[in-house]
Amino acid sequence: VSSFGPPAPHKVAAKLKARNRHVLWFADFRDLWVDNHIASARGPFRWIEYWEESRTVGRYADGLLTVSAPLADNLRRRHVRPVWVIPNGFDPEEYPDWVQRFNQSKEKTSGKVILVYTGTIYPGMRDPTPLFEAIQQLISEGVVTSSSIEVQFYGANSDTLEGMIEQAGASEWVKWMGLVDRKQCLDAQAKADALLLLEWGNPGAAGVLTGKVFEYLVSGRPVLGVGITR
Repeated sequence: VSSFGPPAPHKVAAKLKARNRHVLWFADFRDLWVDNHIASARGPFRWIEYWEESRTVGRYADGLLTVSAPLADNLRRRHVRPVWVIPNGFDPEEYPDWVQRFNQSKEKTSGKVILVYTGTIYPGMRDPTPLFEAIQQLISEGVVTSSSIEVQFYGANSDTLEGMIEQAGASEWVKWMGLVDRKQCLDAQAKADALLLLEWGNPGAAGVLTGKVFEYLVSGRPVLGVGITR
């Protein structure tokens, strides 16, 4: 079994399969290679990407695996191999007792409503701008105050986020928490009042289930989707 992405595992698996035809190879797609709604090649380069997938997965794989029905339909349009859907999930045994502890008695210390996002921001795609605009409107209407809410971002692309914060005038209530280890991310998720899930309305996003969804589910906190249309 090889899993995408990046493409390297499928390329290595194809070479191994070519030398060992008796071995069954299942190519797993947690995300799409061709037609990836965020990272797929564009223009003439798309055909290079299509050719690479066809000469590896399409030629040698005995079966394809993916995480949702829309992604399976996409793969079936390009390949004659059988495709199975195996939904993602989480293993409760992977997570320590502190997650359950926070779920059972979450102490409020700041008096603020805390929203948390962990991961990468893609301007115009996985983009928090609509959330910033909505909160600014609530503040201007007096529904909430800037001191009663805090939106925390954990991740690496601080320059992108800083520009969005400045444009939205949200520096008082949006905080960039930096790039931290996984335990700190899980801690932050478990303590939050709600967790942000950013996506966009591109038809190619149908059926995309990021790993973040399942970490969010294990935290037991409410999930606020922004930009999700399907």
